[in-house]
Amino acid sequence: MNIKMNQILRILCCSSILCGISQLGHTEDTLSEINFEFSGTVRAWACGVMDSESQKIINLGRHSTKNLSSFGDRSLTVAIPFSLSNCPPNGTVNITITGAKDSNNNELLALDNIIVNGKNPAKNIAIEISDQNKKRIPIGTKTTGLKSDATGNLSTILYANYIVTKSQVEVGIANSKMQFTIEYE
Repeated sequence: MNIKMNQILRILCCSSILCGISQLGHTEDTLSEINFEFSGTVRAWACGVMDSESQKIINLGRHSTKNLSSFGDRSLTVAIPFSLSNCPPNGTVNITITGAKDSNNNELLALDNIIVNGKNPAKNIAIEISDQNKKRIPIGTKTTGLKSDATGNLSTILYANYIVTKSQVEVGIANSKMQFTIEYE
């Protein structure tokens, strides 16, 4: 029995050595090794208004009811330039204007219904926001077609003006607030 066990052990040892030699021979057949090294960045773009422009007060001026007396009359437009940074380079940027909608025309920005320094709010007038081509941007509607440059910056301009929404404008404070959200691709 001892002889058989020794023979089996020798056979197993020889088999193991042959397997090892076979594996060594296989690695010697490898022509070359190719190593890849990967690098990159995962980034959440923070496309937004530059800090210096995050809080703007736009003065639409003082206007007479003589010039704003009939439905649809408009004041002169006031430019609202702003810049975005950290957008995807050469990307598409869309903005959506939000704020309280006027009760007579929901495309327009409503005036605040707040008494300021004892003065009542104006009535039957709203604020119209327009794009760089002076085309109205209805409140809550996404603009399209703004493009950032190769460095991810975008400069554009919006316009604002008062517009009569119902005849018989009542004089008063004509303030409002708007926000916008930015989407980008």
